[in-house]
Amino acid sequence: MVWERLEILMTPRLLVLRRASMNRWRQSSARASSDLIEPAQDSADWHPAVTLLGKVLSREARFGTRVHIALSDLWVRAHLLPATATSLNENEMLLLARTHFARQYPETGQDAWNFRLALQGTRLLAVGMESGLVEAIREVNAGAGARLSRMEPLFGHVFDRSEKALANTTGWVLLDEPGMLTLAFVERGMLTSLHCQRCESDRDEIAAQLLERQSALLAQSTVEVRVFSVAGRALRLPPPWRVVLQQSIFNADDRANLTTAATPLSRQH
Repeated sequence: MVWERLEILMTPRLLVLRRASMNRWRQSSARASSDLIEPAQDSADWHPAVTLLGKVLSREARFGTRVHIALSDLWVRAHLLPATATSLNENEMLLLARTHFARQYPETGQDAWNFRLALQGTRLLAVGMESGLVEAIREVNAGAGARLSRMEPLFGHVFDRSEKALANTTGWVLLDEPGMLTLAFVERGMLTSLHCQRCESDRDEIAAQLLERQSALLAQSTVEVRVFSVAGRALRLPPPWRVVLQQSIFNADDRANLTTAATPLSRQH
C-alpha cells in the first residue's frame, strides 16, 4: 500500500513537488523539490509544463500513488457571479457558469471549460479550467500509473487549506505567484470579491495599486492583508496597508499553518 501522496504545483515556469504522508503516524519531513520549465513564448501555453509533469511522475510516482495538483491561476478564469438564490443545485450552478463564460469568451466552444463551482453566500464562484489541459494532465497521470485524486486552481488550493483560519476573518487575501497576483476580499470566510492581475515586475507597487483600486470599488476601509506566496518573498506594502500574515506555500513549513478544510471550496464539473 502506498502511504504517501504527491502534491504538485504547476506553473508556466516552475513545477514544485512535495511528498505528503497519508499516515498520521508517519509524517514526512522532506522538503519540496522543484524543476524549472523551459519557458514558452506564450505564458498561456501549458504544453511544456505537462511534458515535464509526465517526466516527474515517471521518476517520482509508484503505481497507485495518489496525486494532488494545483494549477497556476494564469491557466484558469475565475468569476464571482450574482446568484439569485443560495440553494442552487449543481445543474443550475453549472448552467449559470456556462452561460456567463459563453458571454465572456465567445471564441471558445461549450466544451472548452472544466468548471469548479461553489456558492459563496449570494454569489457563485465559477472557475474554468481549459478542458484540453485537464485531459492532458489526466493522460500523463494514467501513463505513469498514478491516481489523480484532486486537481484545482492554486487559489482554490490555498483557500481550502486555510478555510478554518479564515472562517471568522474579514479582510484582504493576496496570492502572489510568478506572473500573477490574485486579490480577494473575504467577509467572515466568504468571498465577496476576486480579481486577478498579471504581474511580471514591480510586484510591491502593483499589489498596492490593486489593493487601492479594489478597495475603492468595494468602498472597503479594511487595511489588513493576508499574503500567500509561492516564492516566499515578503511583499512590502506602503501605509495604510498592514500585512498581518505572510505565508509561504508549497514548502515543508506551511503544513503547520495551513489547516486542511473538511469541505473543499468547490467541485469539478
